[in-house]
Amino acid sequence: MKDELYDSFIETAKKKYFEKYNKVPKVYDVVISDGSRKIC
Repeated sequence: MKDELYDSFIETAKKKYFEKYNKVPKVYDVVISDGSRKIC
């Protein structure tokens, strides 16, 4: 269900963006984390 909602949102957003700007937007998947930190 979660993936279906995500996919539906992305497709709708891309369609609306294209209709307004006549360009296909790039969509990047990101993962929110706790912020920057030192990697050892």
